[in-house]
Amino acid sequence: MESLFSELCEMANAGATIQLIEHKEHRFLGFAKVVRCLLEKWDQLEDWFQERIDKAIRERKSAPEPFPIADDKMNLLLLYGLLNPIMALNMMSQKEDTNQVDVLLSVFRLRKTVLDETPPVKDKMHFFFFY
Repeated sequence: MESLFSELCEMANAGATIQLIEHKEHRFLGFAKVVRCLLEKWDQLEDWFQERIDKAIRERKSAPEPFPIADDKMNLLLLYGLLNPIMALNMMSQKEDTNQVDVLLSVFRLRKTVLDETPPVKDKMHFFFFY
């Protein structure tokens, strides 16, 4: 069985590169900005996709695809709730005037709150939205 990466490359473009040259673990941190932008513009995106469908119906054409992630808003909120504190910690640790004690204290707090696996998820929900 091939890797997921090579399968995705084949789906995107036949004959495309199917080998991952180098993997960087920290690259997901930019994803938090993308998720935040999606969440900020969620209503406009839903309206835009719905308007495309309505226009196609008015013009008696085949309707385009609906908003592909319409059912995933809560998942994106939860994902952003995890990524945002980690992204803030990453930014703090890369500043020129970084204080190592502050960074380590932030890592400890992050571990005791967002990344803590012991309490049920519902007890951590307040932290995601009010961080």
